[in-house]
Amino acid sequence: MTYTYSVYGLIINLPFPCPLLTPAPHELHADINVLDGQVMAKLAAPIAEGPGWQVEPGRYLFRAGSRAGRFLAEDGCRATLQRGPAAQDDLLATSFLDNVLVALRASGAVWSCTLTPP
Repeated sequence: MTYTYSVYGLIINLPFPCPLLTPAPHELHADINVLDGQVMAKLAAPIAEGPGWQVEPGRYLFRAGSRAGRFLAEDGCRATLQRGPAAQDDLLATSFLDNVLVALRASGAVWSCTLTPP
């Protein structure tokens, strides 16, 4: 199932519910798509990293643990989620909002894909 939300003026499709966001009609074109899939444990050539995250040009990897999973955000327009073995929707939503979406927006990558910078 896909959930569609509006946040920061963007339409986002998520594979998990996120009750903190405003629902948007499914028929709207999504600026960011998050899909379930395979995500590597480490980036090949990170230019910056810290506990649980790594960055390469155009890519952000966030490792949120077994009760959430790993997110790979790419090019400001898409992200892949590999759910952890004990993944919980509320922790997926928190990890996405606190780390993945914030990193995309803060880096300005989203603006380059869909919008004119503010």
